[in-house]
Amino acid sequence: MANSAGGILIYGLKKYAEAEKRHLAESIDPIDRTAFPKEWLDQVINNIRPRIDNVLIHPIDVSTGPNDIAYAVEIPQSNTAHQALDHRYYKRFNFLSQPMEDYEIRDIMNRATMPDATVEFSYKKNSITSNEHHYSLAVKITNLGRQLINHFQLQFTFPQFNGTVRHIIHKKEHIDCWGESGTKLVIRYRSNKVLYPTEEIRYRPRDGDSVHGRWSYLCPNR
Repeated sequence: MANSAGGILIYGLKKYAEAEKRHLAESIDPIDRTAFPKEWLDQVINNIRPRIDNVLIHPIDVSTGPNDIAYAVEIPQSNTAHQALDHRYYKRFNFLSQPMEDYEIRDIMNRATMPDATVEFSYKKNSITSNEHHYSLAVKITNLGRQLINHFQLQFTFPQFNGTVRHIIHKKEHIDCWGESGTKLVIRYRSNKVLYPTEEIRYRPRDGDSVHGRWSYLCPNR
């Protein structure tokens, strides 16, 4: 799970016997804390190499008996690949544990050294008429990795409809227009801002900023 996206493991649940329900929990099946204490589980986890940092083990008392317990284990996504006792690397895929391909291992090992950003888009309707629809576009960029992102670039591609070019109104600095072709308009936005790990930047439209479908203004002249 550390090699994948992290997650939570719960020890102390009984699975259904039916094959089609094996991934579901049928009932609580408590663990005897005297036979399997928290320290034992911690030692088992530490057999993985390299050691997984920031694993949290939460003992949960169960009312079926004084020594009955369940464990919830929080496993974070790791920034390196971890090897099992059989000297293989595994990943979690849905309900299965599967051996990893070479490229997947290399990708995980690069998590700590390569930038990792995600971009989310949202919009709102400003106004709609019979021949024009006005929308405001908002963008959020988040740094998911551990490396500083000094600069980043966004590219927007807008298709044409019925021979009309969609109109872009935006702050003019850092915008390069790649021009207009027969089927689309492409605009590139270059940022000079620094994006720290776990930090996010939101670009919200100002009053009057919109994307709509009538005018043919493209970008500032060079």
